[in-house]
Amino acid sequence: MFVGFLLSAGIAYAFSGLRTPMIIVSIACLTIFILLMRKSWTREAIEAPDIAAAISSPQPTTSTWQERAAAVGALVDPSQPAPTRATNNPHHLLLSSPASQTDYLALAAVARRQAAEAEKQGDFDAAWRACQDEKSHFMAHASAQQFSVENTLSLDATVHERMANLLRKEKRHNEAFVHIIYWVSAQRHRPIKRHTDKFRAYYNRADAMFVGHDEAWTLTLGAPILDFRQAQLLVQQWHQPADQK
Repeated sequence: MFVGFLLSAGIAYAFSGLRTPMIIVSIACLTIFILLMRKSWTREAIEAPDIAAAISSPQPTTSTWQERAAAVGALVDPSQPAPTRATNNPHHLLLSSPASQTDYLALAAVARRQAAEAEKQGDFDAAWRACQDEKSHFMAHASAQQFSVENTLSLDATVHERMANLLRKEKRHNEAFVHIIYWVSAQRHRPIKRHTDKFRAYYNRADAMFVGHDEAWTLTLGAPILDFRQAQLLVQQWHQPADQK
């Protein structure tokens, strides 16, 4: 501003003998100087973007609940299959919940990690509590996303494979078999070889039943999808003689 004033004063002095040209030139110089200053101020007001923050911030996705559930496993256990979208970071999938500000799947992943750590340390009670926490977060997620009953049970049942393993380590084989039946029944729409293998292994560890393995497998898959209570009742029936059913 001071430079502009000196510039105007110098021009005015040079044309001091001509009042009209002096005024016109002074006004023109001041106008040009003001425009230049305004342009400079406008440029300074624009802040440079934080490149690091932009790179680290999750990008919006349209992930399905199946992809987000896969992301839970990918974050906790690298040996599990990666999310179906290879280009998406699991963290980004977990943080892309359009229906809720609370990311229940991320909380479930934390609980799952806690359960795994407690199991490694031999603290089965702590591991069981963490599994229950994981189930609670899955139920909250299913409610927020308005899952169907089938999808809700399928998501919830993912925890029961590991709960069955905890009971197996405590030699509570009848209870463990119930969890396997629920897990297999709830996920029958996407069967995997591990369903068959673990069903047979846990059946063989349980107390003798009045139905053979093949019949038990057929009944599990042939009945409507079982919730956990129905799985308990089914195993109780299999332990009863036919004349007491």
